[in-house]
Amino acid sequence: VLKLESQNVKALFRRAQAYIETTDFDLAELDLKKALEIDPDN
Repeated sequence: VLKLESQNVKALFRRAQAYIETTDFDLAELDLKKALEIDPDN
């Protein structure tokens, strides 16, 4: 999804969750920050 829609907040959040599950916290943080930039009220 993110390859086609890099601004998809839901997909960014879900990928961040997957990164957290695999202890890739730095990558999770990047996705969460990007999601907040796109939609700060979400």
